[in-house]
Amino acid sequence: MELMLSKLRSSVSSAATSAVSNAVQIASQVSNYLPGNPVTREFEATAHIASAGPGLLWKVYKGYKKSTKQDAAIFVFEKRLIEKWDKQEREIMLDKLRKGVSQLTRLRHPQVLTVQHPLEESRETIAFATEPVFASLANVLGHTENMPVPSPPTLKDYKLYDVEIKYGLLQVNEGLAFLHNSVKIVHCNICPENIVLNHQGAWKLFGFDFCVANQTPADQPPFWPFEEYDPKRHPNCQPHLDYLAPEYALTHTLDTAADLFPLGVIIHAIFNEGRPLFHNNKDFGTFKRNCCELKNTNTLNLLSIPDGLRDQVRLLLHATPQLRPDALQFSKIMLQLMQKMELLLGKTPAEDVRSDVLPLLYRALECDTQQIQELCLSVIPSCAQLVENHAMKNALLPKIKKLCLGTGYLSVRVNCLVCVGKILEHLDRWLVMDDVFPFLEQIPSRESPVVMAIVGVFKVALNHKKLGITKEILATRVLPFLFPLSIENSLTPTQHLAIMTLIKDMAEKVETEHRTKLEQLNSIKDEQKMVKQQGLQDAVQKPPPLLPSPPAPSSSIKKPLENQVPRSHISALSPTSQASPNLAPSLINSNLNTMNSQTTQTLMTSRNSQQGVSSAVGNSSSGLGIMNDINKSSMNYIGRPSNVSMLPTSGGVSQSVSGMMSWPSQAPAQNARMQTPNYSAFNNLLPTQSKPLSLSQMTYNTTMNTTVNSSIVPNSTNSFGSMMSPMQPLTNTLFSAATNTGVKPLSTSDINDLLS
Repeated sequence: MELMLSKLRSSVSSAATSAVSNAVQIASQVSNYLPGNPVTREFEATAHIASAGPGLLWKVYKGYKKSTKQDAAIFVFEKRLIEKWDKQEREIMLDKLRKGVSQLTRLRHPQVLTVQHPLEESRETIAFATEPVFASLANVLGHTENMPVPSPPTLKDYKLYDVEIKYGLLQVNEGLAFLHNSVKIVHCNICPENIVLNHQGAWKLFGFDFCVANQTPADQPPFWPFEEYDPKRHPNCQPHLDYLAPEYALTHTLDTAADLFPLGVIIHAIFNEGRPLFHNNKDFGTFKRNCCELKNTNTLNLLSIPDGLRDQVRLLLHATPQLRPDALQFSKIMLQLMQKMELLLGKTPAEDVRSDVLPLLYRALECDTQQIQELCLSVIPSCAQLVENHAMKNALLPKIKKLCLGTGYLSVRVNCLVCVGKILEHLDRWLVMDDVFPFLEQIPSRESPVVMAIVGVFKVALNHKKLGITKEILATRVLPFLFPLSIENSLTPTQHLAIMTLIKDMAEKVETEHRTKLEQLNSIKDEQKMVKQQGLQDAVQKPPPLLPSPPAPSSSIKKPLENQVPRSHISALSPTSQASPNLAPSLINSNLNTMNSQTTQTLMTSRNSQQGVSSAVGNSSSGLGIMNDINKSSMNYIGRPSNVSMLPTSGGVSQSVSGMMSWPSQAPAQNARMQTPNYSAFNNLLPTQSKPLSLSQMTYNTTMNTTVNSSIVPNSTNSFGSMMSPMQPLTNTLFSAATNTGVKPLSTSDINDLLS
């Protein structure tokens, strides 16, 4: 185990040491290469990754801008590489390099390498900064001169796919078309060393060291002066002899066709592991002999080139410049080859398509060639399923929208809409609603092909199960947009019918869905209403719960009650109570409605404990008998002896109640209104709460306190009982008890004021 750990530590330490040494070596190299160069003030070089330019003399470093941390590539030419050259050749070489970078800085085109910092020169180096670079095409094809040792891992197993090759050639040809037609420049040194692949894989032109500009005014045919190839000069001071047009040996003329011949040689080298058509070995005499063989192109061995491209390469390699296709014609040829992109994509792994092919298609949408744009738009739907959601939202769809809104070609705009309609099934529903539909409303033209393409997009979105436009979107956005399109004068009757059919389908969907929603809402309201009515009916029809009927009272209860209080206390009514004959029934009803079985049971228990009546109550049900007896006596109180019951006071002491059932001043008509006590009042009482005593109860409590057992609770007379004492049938003893407690009896007027 220790041996394994020691090996692991040694391997890790060696790897770390190697990485550190490599970093230190790179840093020392950069510091040695760029001492005092102004480029180092703004850019930091981190790694040597490639080489480019004539003779691969430019070292390419990966780096970044110090102020913004933006990625960049730093091109460095070390003057020590040409120290052994003749002084004149050294000056010629430096002048050519300065000229090339200066011309590159002035050019702005997607297929021309972009310069971020102009040329800076020091005593030892010449340097400038560009957009991030992967490598030169010569490095990709296996030429590693002036490269780090070992080569970067990214270049060891790098392979060019057929799709990438064809699209790269299209990009180079597009750059040549820009040079020939827009700025009137002939490059004169098109070769793998001067084609640079950026970090996204785009092929861009570089190395304008030997370019020739037009010498005539703009209103005259262009003319490019011819410069003879000088065999005496260093080969790197002149164009690459293996890619030089035969005009340099045969006709001694120069035109734009001189840049198309080397393009054919590059195609041959790509499909032959980097070998050009002829190896001239930097000898101009050999070059002349090989140019003579080009007069009969049928003898050329082009079997390694794909069939669809072979005939076009044969034309590019023709010795007669007039027989070569120009840049635009070659673009059309390449477009025909690109039309088989679906077959190529089917043979390419999905990961490679995502990493290599899709970025090429994205960039192709930004080119200025109409044919390339239309070709890419026709190819995109075949690989749309490989596009990830974030790439679809942030890369592909914005480029299609920008091209559709900005192009001046009607066919390109229509193809953009057709492409959107085909990739619609691969988009998220929210992306269609929030991004695609507003884009359709922004399209400026209203030609019939554009209108029908827009209608097609809406039709796909309407009928697709995944997308399914909602009725809100249809009613508020789509239909108001489609109605004006339906009355365009450029439409044919058939096209108008198609638009109206779509509008009717959308309107029918809105009607159906909204009617269904309204029916559901109304049914919910009806159900809620029915439930509410049923609840009210149940509440009305449900009878209030009643207490069970108490058993009949026994005589053993009545007799002790009658014997405890003298009849004189019951029959002797005060003048105040006789003057208010209607007060007694209301007090009785209030008292009965608030009594329950628990109160009655407490009454009997308290009475037994205080007065020692052993035969009065045997169980709790006899208390209900007392309440029943009170009820009966209240309905038949004239001429009958009244019962006496015991009620608990607020202090918890039982008190005697008498006289209420035998008030002689009550009219017989009151008996008809007397009903059975409503015990439902007890249902409103919470289990943990006790209901306050009624006025009659308070009256009873006060009276009983003074008559039955006033000595038990001294000085505890209820104030309300004292106030209501004139309403009770009191005797002189009762009045004296009230006087003894220090409470002044109320007069009749006081009682009436209180009741009112």
